[in-house]
Amino acid sequence: MVWRSAELGLLRELAGLTTATCSNERGLIESALGELGKEPLDFSSAGRLLATLLCQQIVSGNTSPYERAARIWSIYGRCGMPQFLIPFVGFASEWEDDLNHREHYDKLIVEAAKKFLQYVSSL
Repeated sequence: MVWRSAELGLLRELAGLTTATCSNERGLIESALGELGKEPLDFSSAGRLLATLLCQQIVSGNTSPYERAARIWSIYGRCGMPQFLIPFVGFASEWEDDLNHREHYDKLIVEAAKKFLQYVSSL
């Protein structure tokens, strides 16, 4: 789809911002999405989408499983504490507490990421 530049005024305004604060940009974000014909995601859907992207990175092997699991842990509370993210919270927490078994927890995180990706592909 080709967009005329006048149709994307709010999106360009949003792209030009140098700070991101939820209170100031929330309406602008929703309006810019409206210009694109999209609805904003609820917190649960946004959390699932971010977790999916992070799990893809974990499974690719190009990133630290712990770092991505810790990122999932950081969004866990804001996206409704879904049950399907609990393994990442637990394994990241154990990774931090158990210095002698970090490699084991990295492997568990990779396995959890594979299972999560299978789960979301079945939805």
